[in-house]
Amino acid sequence: MRRLLVLGALALATLTGCQQTGVTRVFEVERGFYSQAMEDYVLCGYAMDAVRLIVSELLKAPNNDAALTRQTVASYGKYASTLRDLAERASADDRRGLILDAADAADAYASEVDVRDTYHVDVHPVIVASHEAFPDCNLGS
Repeated sequence: MRRLLVLGALALATLTGCQQTGVTRVFEVERGFYSQAMEDYVLCGYAMDAVRLIVSELLKAPNNDAALTRQTVASYGKYASTLRDLAERASADDRRGLILDAADAADAYASEVDVRDTYHVDVHPVIVASHEAFPDCNLGS
């Protein structure tokens, strides 16, 4: 059981695809100039940490359905909260919207796990939304 849950979390990490994108544009912020590539790098790093946290928390949870269900709800709730924080850091409205969509998908997944009282719920929508929010980020690294 735990293996399936961890595999789902790893699938989220693997299928969301931070290759180097190069400097694509420069924009001014309060403290100077930063490239879009730097913003992408920072957002990617925080997203990678959030996915790693899901995996580590699930691996530390007791190996029984009730504990894994509770931990799944908590971990994906934290992931959604982290994504909302990241959305505030995004400079482009379209990027912000994609990150918020991923947060909504993570919240929906956590809610469905909670309602069904099982972690055997399709995580694929979270994976797809995360990939769209961070297309140049390999969250599995």
